Amino acid sequence: GSFSDTTDFDSGPNIFNLVPGTHGHAFVVKYDVNSNFSWAKQFGDNSYGKPAKGRYISLDGNDNVYITGTFTGQVDFDPGIGNSSLTSYNSNATNTDAFIVSLESSGNYRLAFNFGGTNAEVESQTVLVNSSKDIFLYGQFKGTADFDPTVDSLKLSSIGTFKNNYILRLSPTSLNVSNSIDKAEIVIYPNPVTLGFINIFATKEEELTIKDILGRTLLKQKLKKGKKYVNVEHLS
Repeated sequence: GSFSDTTDFDSGPNIFNLVPGTHGHAFVVKYDVNSNFSWAKQFGDNSYGKPAKGRYISLDGNDNVYITGTFTGQVDFDPGIGNSSLTSYNSNATNTDAFIVSLESSGNYRLAFNFGGTNAEVESQTVLVNSSKDIFLYGQFKGTADFDPTVDSLKLSSIGTFKNNYILRLSPTSLNVSNSIDKAEIVIYPNPVTLGFINIFATKEEELTIKDILGRTLLKQKLKKGKKYVNVEHLS
């Protein structure tokens, strides 16, 4: 949900206050089966006067938390000391992007991404995760929006003058490898991965880490200077 004033999220005799930003914050709070307080996190203040709003929450088989909702402007979705800011497609406060943020069962940040369009309004109202860790999102949109949160693009345009419904499925094994890292000290191709392998050229010794869209590490290895062939077929 969202809140706009100092709030004690501890349901017991102790106090655990969260203080929202100027325009309010989204929050997620965890209690055990006996309603004892575990933790509470907040995120979502921005300069547009419209805080991020959490609409729905779900868990996967490892008790990782998934929160979806809407926001406008630039928002830091890491509730900890880190900074994982996302910027909406819109340059005004009228329209919204949809977001999904995932936290570990302990409340630590895992990942966040958004989707929307420059002149589109996108709302995400439901998020579900199946046993294969596929993420399903349901919501409404109006205008032309890009529903691919990676470097690729999947644009849909609404029909008529009213909002259209959408259902979005995101696979956890979708590889998203950057073309270049650290000012071309590492070059990786082809991108996207299509043939089950990647070629890597490094100008110095580096460490390669490939993660899926959920932020989980799929491959981690040391790279020596020069060209290297890496088989990633087993990661897809």
